[in-house]
Amino acid sequence: MNSFPWRSIRSRLIRALKEHIQTVLVPGICLFEDGGFKLSETSDNSWISKIFLCQYIIEKVLHMNMPQVMDKADAAHWSWWMEE
Repeated sequence: MNSFPWRSIRSRLIRALKEHIQTVLVPGICLFEDGGFKLSETSDNSWISKIFLCQYIIEKVLHMNMPQVMDKADAAHWSWWMEE
């Protein structure tokens, strides 16, 4: 029987991801002025498919409830999508 602590590692990884997301999804770090996601703190552009993937993972996989951030991000991402 394998005694490697997979559940413990998975649990710590998910906790770390959630903490990271809550830390960076704030204005001035990884959110543009309009509330859209930045791919990194130094990013001046976005790749919308990666943005959508990140948002999906945050909401559906990690089950993070961040309506104030996500509602504004949805509006910004929709605006970006319609402009291109």
